[in-house]
Amino acid sequence: MFVLQACPPKKKIQEKVVSLDSQWGESVLKSRNAGRIIDSARIAVSKLEAVGYKPILFIGKPDKRASNKWVADIITHLHPTPVTKTLLDKMRRAYEFILTKSTSLAQQPESQAAEGRAAAEGRAAAEDQASDKVAAEDQGAEGQMVAEDQAAAEGQIVVEDQAAAEGQIVVEDQAAAEGQMVAEDQAAAEGQKVARVKRRQRIKW
Repeated sequence: MFVLQACPPKKKIQEKVVSLDSQWGESVLKSRNAGRIIDSARIAVSKLEAVGYKPILFIGKPDKRASNKWVADIITHLHPTPVTKTLLDKMRRAYEFILTKSTSLAQQPESQAAEGRAAAEGRAAAEDQASDKVAAEDQGAEGQMVAEDQAAAEGQIVVEDQAAAEGQIVVEDQAAAEGQMVAEDQAAAEGQKVARVKRRQRIKW
């Protein structure tokens, strides 16, 4: 049976652990007292050894030479035999593997969230571009309709002007023809009248 903790800590210890948050850790690093914390851990291992325990303390830290990788140290007072060295080395590498995997799994939700935000922003930008394109097409269609209406109106005006001019010409031609016919009729009537007068004069002579 694998037990992470033999018994629950006392209330005072729980209160102390709660106070050891990330803010406390940042203050320790800022004051450059991390080395004292490691020394306190070494002393604690020695104290446990002195009262009859056989502790093994694993301390992991990020590898400065490779990203997303951890290296581990072991603090113990076990007698360094070839067997213990071999087993402790395997345990150290297994601990490094656990740290690397657990850290990468913890970072995956953050990376997925960032990818999701980037995808959402990309979709929003694409939708904005599509709406701008539709608006531009609508404006172009409206402009084309206005141009067609203007062209149709101008064409209608031209047709009406041409029709009016042709109608006026026809009216003038009809008036001229009628005037000419009236003049010819009048001239013919006068000619006939003159001819009758001349015939009468001949008869008298």
